[in-house]
Amino acid sequence: MKESELYIRLGISGEDELGKILGFEAKYCEQNTYFKILRKKPIVSRLVGAKSQGWRTMLDGGIPNSKSPNLNLTMKLPKGNPQKINGQNFFHQGHILAKEFYNFIPNKDEAYRKIKNNSKNGFIQFSVANMQQSKKNEVFRYSQAYYENRVAKYLTDTGNKVIYEVRIYFYNKNDKIPIGTRILFEAEDKSLENELCNDIFIPNFDEDFDLSRIQGYLGRKSYREFYAYGYDERYKKCFKNIAMIDNGDSFSRTFDENHNQIFYCVQENKKIKPGLFLTCKDVYETYPLEPEDMIIESYTKEELFSKYEHRKYCYYPAKKEKSNFSAIFFDWPTVDRLSGFSMRGLKKQGTLEGAFKQLSW
Repeated sequence: MKESELYIRLGISGEDELGKILGFEAKYCEQNTYFKILRKKPIVSRLVGAKSQGWRTMLDGGIPNSKSPNLNLTMKLPKGNPQKINGQNFFHQGHILAKEFYNFIPNKDEAYRKIKNNSKNGFIQFSVANMQQSKKNEVFRYSQAYYENRVAKYLTDTGNKVIYEVRIYFYNKNDKIPIGTRILFEAEDKSLENELCNDIFIPNFDEDFDLSRIQGYLGRKSYREFYAYGYDERYKKCFKNIAMIDNGDSFSRTFDENHNQIFYCVQENKKIKPGLFLTCKDVYETYPLEPEDMIIESYTKEELFSKYEHRKYCYYPAKKEKSNFSAIFFDWPTVDRLSGFSMRGLKKQGTLEGAFKQLSW
């Protein structure tokens, strides 16, 4: 998104006003939709009424991993919170200090007290600003999770320590929703700082939440009202690229607003193997993880066939009979290991098209 449009979406007048909120000048990186904080140029004249809140803590990669307690927040999300095509709802219960850092904080009581705290560590965050989707093209957003995941990987790989600070910023202290998140860190060596800018601001907005659809739209002023007062019913027409679920067939399917069927590809991580699904609900019923702990890509059929056309895979179509949905996996052990899935009456396929035909997709 162009810088001038982004300021409108945040409800602020421009570069100078953002600097007065952050306390520093910032340089916009359009390709990845974030700002680099220029700490050598502090701004003395701050915006009256603006506020920030957050944490500064030491993260230690040398601490042995322990089982994390339930660190999910229980904040009330807006009633109008439809599912996007990418599988996520528009609004998330955002953590200021990520729950992924629990194992890197030496004092577990302190870690729990900081992370599982609705008022001090929770905020309403657009999902695209919170969790990272994988890179499908050259222009994609760096989310809060993009940085958190790389800091966590550095800690795990090196066993080093990182001084980590994260803050959310409000245009006004009485606002319901912050305009973004600042992350800054200092590592024991420079390898992490060479890979990542170590002081950045991630704007809290979604390009698919378009207030120009409301009657009486006033540009920046309309967005300013949204951050000040939060979501209400008049915004329900402002969501774009919503997932349309069709339950009329023998199983559910997902379509976009242009009536293209959408398929979901779950990416492999340390806890799960990849798979293809017809709806995100099917994904969440299959894998015992929170949605924010998975990367899910969305594709039309044409995009999916193009992606796998020249790849040498075997495809394992399977059905979860009691739940009445199906999926395609890339190896037999995954099918065998997942509860309730069976290939009864189905055969391994050498092409994705063949697997689709087996399941009548």
